[in-house]
Amino acid sequence: MDNQLSVVDGKMVLSPEEKKQLVDKIDNMIEANKTNRLDINRLVFECTACLTEADDTANKIKQRGWFRRLIGRITGSNTKLQNKVSNNMIAAQYASQVTLQKIAEQNLLTFDLITAVNNKLNATIETTNNKFRNQLILIGKFFLKNRSDIINLEVRLSKVEKNVQLLNWQGAIEYQTYNDIEYKQLDDISKIVCLARDFYDITKGKWSGTDLMLLKTAMKQIGMKPSQKINYISVIKGIALNPELKNKLYGNRVLRTSIDPTYLVSFSAIERMNSFENKDKAVVATVEALLKESGIQPDLDIIKMELTSEYMKNTANLNLDYDVDSYDILLDLLYNLNQLYEEKMLKLDIDAFKLFLKHDPKEVFESIKELASEENDAKALYVLGRYYENGFECVQMNDEKAVEYYKQAYKAGYIPAGYELVERMQKDSSKRNELLSQIKDEILARASSGEAVSQYLLSKMYYYGDGVEKSLEMAFSMAKDAAKCGDGMAQIILGNMYKNGEGTQKSDFSAFECFDNITANRSVLAQRYIGHMYYAGEGTKESKEKALKYFLKAEKQGDTALFILIGNMYYYGEGAETSYAKAYNYYIKASEINDIKAMNAIGDIYHHGYGVVEVNLYKAIEWFEKAAALGDDNAQLELGYIYWKDFNHNIKANKNEALKWFMNLVNKGNIKAQHAVAIIYAEKVVKGEFDKFSDACYWLKKEADRDDVEAEYYLGVLYLNNGIGCSINLDDILLDLGNMLGTAGKNILKNELGMNIDEKKMTSSLKEARKWFDKAYKYGGTQIQNKIIDYITERSTSCSQLHKEVIEKYFKQYMKG
Repeated sequence: MDNQLSVVDGKMVLSPEEKKQLVDKIDNMIEANKTNRLDINRLVFECTACLTEADDTANKIKQRGWFRRLIGRITGSNTKLQNKVSNNMIAAQYASQVTLQKIAEQNLLTFDLITAVNNKLNATIETTNNKFRNQLILIGKFFLKNRSDIINLEVRLSKVEKNVQLLNWQGAIEYQTYNDIEYKQLDDISKIVCLARDFYDITKGKWSGTDLMLLKTAMKQIGMKPSQKINYISVIKGIALNPELKNKLYGNRVLRTSIDPTYLVSFSAIERMNSFENKDKAVVATVEALLKESGIQPDLDIIKMELTSEYMKNTANLNLDYDVDSYDILLDLLYNLNQLYEEKMLKLDIDAFKLFLKHDPKEVFESIKELASEENDAKALYVLGRYYENGFECVQMNDEKAVEYYKQAYKAGYIPAGYELVERMQKDSSKRNELLSQIKDEILARASSGEAVSQYLLSKMYYYGDGVEKSLEMAFSMAKDAAKCGDGMAQIILGNMYKNGEGTQKSDFSAFECFDNITANRSVLAQRYIGHMYYAGEGTKESKEKALKYFLKAEKQGDTALFILIGNMYYYGEGAETSYAKAYNYYIKASEINDIKAMNAIGDIYHHGYGVVEVNLYKAIEWFEKAAALGDDNAQLELGYIYWKDFNHNIKANKNEALKWFMNLVNKGNIKAQHAVAIIYAEKVVKGEFDKFSDACYWLKKEADRDDVEAEYYLGVLYLNNGIGCSINLDDILLDLGNMLGTAGKNILKNELGMNIDEKKMTSSLKEARKWFDKAYKYGGTQIQNKIIDYITERSTSCSQLHKEVIEKYFKQYMKG
């Protein structure tokens, strides 16, 4: 079939030059608007309206706004051409015919648009006379041929990706319910409405012709034939006079402005019929009274239908009392619905608090955003603040954004939002006290009237004693009232109060129940608390696996405080297999927010070469220095140890650098650092790197006072060294040792080495050495004994194996004595 639209012959009224000018203007107009779906759709409806105009009186049609707009768009700045087309109906219809043909040639007609136009043509045929009936039928065939071509083209291209969500929905359609009734059990009009709403919600108005064909399968699955005839005006009545069904179709929205009945036919009729239920009830009452006066018992629904039918005839020349395929009316509703959304003609008609408190926060997030952004709804702005404070698995937690939304809510008129700002102000500041006094009475009044959000805020005020007398019992009571109304954040307050036994009896089980409540557990805070309770087995069975699951949920929403904890769980294999790589990644994340524990953990990984990295003391020092710069004692201690003991890899140890880090901590009373300073001083004195014997003894004795064995050993060594001087001759050392140690082993030295011990020659230093070695042996036993033997034999350059054996025997005998 040749898909040409030939309803009007332009030769009758336009010269070849004028026709060429007109075609050029139309090409330019379409090129400028082809990416604007709304403009193209409206243009198609206006051109169709012009072609189906049965009145050839130019003056009458010129008065219609859509006609003036159409001719102006087609002819542009060509005044001469504009005047000719405006004043001649045939010329205007020819221009419309060419425009539709060009739009079709560029594949700018959509499946749903064509269906809506065709339904309008059917309604027009019902009202027109025979003179134009054939003309309308030709136009209808043109559109239907284009609809068929759209589907064939998509099938041939085979590039159309099926919407997975649509397929899943269609696959389970027979189990979907409306008001707890399965779709297949609903009446036909309710089925059509539910399918239209579901389809729009899944596609958000972005559908293809093949997507729309899925609706035929869905209709069959719920017991409805797509070709089944249904009366158009009856569908309008079934929706308009059923507020719940109308609300379902509109998605809890209402119109901002009136609808053009020549453009969006079905919704215009729905709105008009619905008006007779509300603002225009008086009209119905008047007709009812007149009928009663005439002795006729009126049917109010029939009156509303008749009034609506007359309105559509008078304003759009349409008769809606005709039968249409069920599938076509479904597409008609979808087209109208999409156009209303695209032109932002619908606005949400629901209380933001009811929406938020009665539903899963994740399911209503987009609606809350819409209320806040498009309506500047104060309650919705407040709820958005809640989202950014708690995440609710919709946004990343961001307190700055939360505060900004709380400010906007306060400015937009929701006064209680001011308390969220008060909480973040400096305690007892004049600005804080002033704002608190301004909002207190409003919060008290709203809480008293049962508003859950104000009850939640008042609960916090009682808890902290902000503007009211502090009362944990009242805080608990208010939180409980708010929680009953679905406030998840009140559930978290209750959970904490149960856990801490504040204002109520302590109960970990009740705390866990509150945190795990469905209205709360999408909150970052609830997920964190549930994780901790699973981790510790408080109020529930211990489960590191579940703890990690909730920690990961909270972290995904922006709970950065959990980075270090999750890193540790992967590091130690708690709740998951040990993964140094994952632990390292979480430690890095935590370090980026200046988490000192994470910096230390990374330093430790580089220090010991765990898992993902090799030993790298340079890197270890780098990370420990970052933590130390933030005042962390542990990092300074680790730096001291590295510089003292761990510098290998061709790097010399640096005891002076170690002392610098340790001394910083000694001044803070750090015992470990004090011990390290004492031992380093001792080592330096023994090796001749430090000549301040008294300073070394000072620090060692501080440690010895705590019965530190190593300090006692080194005191013995220092005093021994001080007693024997710089001798490296074994005989001299043994004689001095014999003098130091007394009679306990002198017979061994005399009998086996022929050495005579003179106890009178024992110096004060040797006596001190003996005292400290005695103490060291008392607490350190054989280990200390071996250290003394090794030290003495290492000191001598002339120590034979025989001598070493004698020394060991001698010290064992001495230590026993």
